Amino acid sequence: MSGEKETYTGPVEQKINSMMETAGNEIMDLTDKPVGINVNETVQNIHIVNLSRCIIYLAKEIDKLANSIK
Repeated sequence: MSGEKETYTGPVEQKINSMMETAGNEIMDLTDKPVGINVNETVQNIHIVNLSRCIIYLAKEIDKLANSIK
């Protein structure tokens, strides 16, 4: 028996991983932009927007769970 644990990735985790990957791709795309843009500020904004999306998505999933428990 190996020491590796079998992990399950549920739909919420998959969605958040996808959102994070999209944000990462947006940040990587900045390398193709002209030098004149403020990359640090743009990256920070992408992180803030992505974090907000993840929080909203989690809140919706928690609401669904709460409704199903009632």
